[in-house]
Amino acid sequence: MCIAESAETVSNSQQKSTHLAVVAFDPSTGETVYDAFEDGPCREELEQHLEHLDPAEILAPHSLSQETERLVKCSHARVERLEDDLYNFTNALVQVASFFSGHGDSESNSPKFQAMTDLPPLTVVCFSVLIHHLKQFGLEQALRADGLRSFASDSRYLQMDASVLRNLEVFRSIVGSHKGSLFWALDHTRTKFGSRLLHEWLSHPLRDLTILQSRQEAISELLHSESPVVHQLQELLDGIPDIDRGLTTCIHQRCGPSSLYAVLQTLGKLQTDLQSLSALAEQDLQSSLLQDLIKNTVQLLSNIQPFLQNLNPMAARNGDKTKLLHDYSAFPAVTKRLEQISAVTRQLQDLKPGITRTLGLFRFDYVTVSGQEFLIEIKQNQKKSIPSSWRKISETKQVVRYRSPEVDTCVKELNRLREHLVVDCHAAWLSFVTEFNAHYFAHKKAIKNIAILDVLFSLVEVAKQESYCKPTLVDMEETVINIEKGRHPVIPLLFSADDQFVANDTELKSSEECCMILSGPNMGGKSCYIRQVALIAVMAHIGSYVPAKSATISILDSVFVRMGARDELLQGRSTLMLELTEASVILRKATFRSLVLLDELGRGTSSCDGTSIAIATLYHLLTQVQCLTLFVTHYPAVMELEHQYVGRARNYHMAFLVHDKDESPEELTFLYEVTSGSAGRSYGLNVARLANLPPLILQSASKKAVMLESWANSKCFTRQHFQRLWQSNDLKGSLEALGRTKCD
Repeated sequence: MCIAESAETVSNSQQKSTHLAVVAFDPSTGETVYDAFEDGPCREELEQHLEHLDPAEILAPHSLSQETERLVKCSHARVERLEDDLYNFTNALVQVASFFSGHGDSESNSPKFQAMTDLPPLTVVCFSVLIHHLKQFGLEQALRADGLRSFASDSRYLQMDASVLRNLEVFRSIVGSHKGSLFWALDHTRTKFGSRLLHEWLSHPLRDLTILQSRQEAISELLHSESPVVHQLQELLDGIPDIDRGLTTCIHQRCGPSSLYAVLQTLGKLQTDLQSLSALAEQDLQSSLLQDLIKNTVQLLSNIQPFLQNLNPMAARNGDKTKLLHDYSAFPAVTKRLEQISAVTRQLQDLKPGITRTLGLFRFDYVTVSGQEFLIEIKQNQKKSIPSSWRKISETKQVVRYRSPEVDTCVKELNRLREHLVVDCHAAWLSFVTEFNAHYFAHKKAIKNIAILDVLFSLVEVAKQESYCKPTLVDMEETVINIEKGRHPVIPLLFSADDQFVANDTELKSSEECCMILSGPNMGGKSCYIRQVALIAVMAHIGSYVPAKSATISILDSVFVRMGARDELLQGRSTLMLELTEASVILRKATFRSLVLLDELGRGTSSCDGTSIAIATLYHLLTQVQCLTLFVTHYPAVMELEHQYVGRARNYHMAFLVHDKDESPEELTFLYEVTSGSAGRSYGLNVARLANLPPLILQSASKKAVMLESWANSKCFTRQHFQRLWQSNDLKGSLEALGRTKCD
């Protein structure tokens, strides 16, 4: 990934608006992603790009802003520092122009170059720096204008920043493992390129209702169809090598004859198999997506057979480029050299009658020993008859081997021609590979179609699990999430056979109840519940079935998550600073079509400050943004908002049972069921007991908790009593009269 930035001071302000551009390139697949954006002081946009693209190496200038430098250093990538002169726009434009201009076109008339000049200047600079870096390793060939795509930051995709991917454990669990992530739960792909496409779908879920419904229809048909086409398509995916990376090896011209033959053989088999299935698929399959994938792939691979038929399998496996092609008519230098070699070989054959007469033999043929060709072999007792002009090559106890001057001359000429043939055939090989690479993007698109098939079959395996349903996706003014008996898509997979997961309902509607205020005991399942709602929404936005009895989900524009208590010391952010930074991003970017998850906002500071921040944030979301919100809290004052916004916000808690109420601390049984109403207490001492804190500390903490709770209840009672008195007209009149008397 190459990073470039420029900072401009906003007019009439000391604030700086930082513009950033990134270009990420994967040499193994040829995938190139670019983007330009404006970022805030915390660089949350850049962090999102780093989290999604996960670069192994970052190209950066020596001079970066302090905020960007901090984030770059904290990434897991190797950082390569380049001279600041490379980031000059004028020089960059010249380099990009010469690289992307089409053959035979002037730079100004090249359509590819004109498309590149439409990009922001910083993006052009990034491309120039990347081209300069790749040329040092000969990897620039796969960087083509045809294969570029912009980072999914527009309205076509569901927006999820780095904290969302991390907190929802989309690609890695909270302990950093692949196992336990959503990707792990959904990945049943049979090919490596299919697995990469599923990763792309999860990192950029779609908002296009038509495409999502077509995916759902395809999954439903693959799940329920009894047509033999479905089974044959599934078998076709088995054993396919990573052909996507194989194509990129070819585009870099780093492939040998054997690897190219393997690529051609795989593509040819795919084309043949799909072509034989296409007629039956058109008859048996109803899904237009499946029919189009098969039909388009056959068309895109229609040029494979001529390449495959012209390649000699045995020579390809042996790496012999002189016999690699069956037909060299397209390469006149090779055909001319082959004719010259044939002429010299005929001359050597024509010399055989004279040698026969000289040796006085009835029949004679050349021998080859230890790689030495065209040797004249005679027995030891006959060597006296050999002319003195003949050159001895080798000798044993039984035989002696010679070459006559004429044979020697022909063999030297033959070896010279063969050396030239190797050079000519290598040039023909490179030309053959270049001709094959001319169809690179057609072949890449065909492999993308196969990858889509692979991902669809992977999601079919997900849909086969117990209690999964096809969600109803809607795109209307009102934003809705209605889930019946929803479950977490990952946690049940980690359970043993005897364990059961408690399913819960969710009903959110932007025009009615749009906010769930969730309380309950610690470890009661609050965070798990809100995560499962968000994960079900994400799964629906890739076209997957979801773990629920039924689900109706609106097309969302973004998902925001703020949960967990952690700090980032290397970036100079404390727990509270990190909390409020993420909350700030949510308040700035959320819309009425967003799903917002806030888990114990304000926990990183005192109760008064934390409560104030939580109330003010939830108030803003309820009144200004009006998005779908799941708000987990332990603050009683936050739960009071239910009375202020009747019908908009409602209290819920995770159900539990209390045993031995007379004992301290109480022992709980968690029911993990979302129930209407707020929880009176958090029962943190129960968690302390489960964590095996010493009994003396538990007893002391319990006494202190009773004392503090009594004091808090007393204050609450006094406040409520005073409010009732104040609402009395007699008391109001008396106080007003007293006020007038004092004024007089």
